[in-house]
Amino acid sequence: MKPAWVICGMAALAVAVSGCALAPKQNIRLEEARSAHARLLSSAASVLAPAETQRAREALERAVITWESREDPALVDHLAYVARQRAEIAAEIARRVAAERGLAGPLRKTSAAP
Repeated sequence: MKPAWVICGMAALAVAVSGCALAPKQNIRLEEARSAHARLLSSAASVLAPAETQRAREALERAVITWESREDPALVDHLAYVARQRAEIAAEIARRVAAERGLAGPLRKTSAAP
């Protein structure tokens, strides 16, 4: 018969291993933020809205670091939400800048004409 401490140790090891198996491998909100950031980078936003694109990247990095540190899932969700919103804001600002430049181009040509 095995000593009680060996049995307890094996039980504790089994619980620890099963706990790791049950830990979530993904965070849906973080994946949404990553997708929004990928869409942002595939556009001209980094040229048209560089400061906002940078803020979006930093927000995503904070969310990822928090997730990898196994911090509170609610905090990860919040930071991922902020990162997604920052990416959407940067994309919207880039669209606005593109539209303004598109309108300003013809206006400049007509006003420069003699």
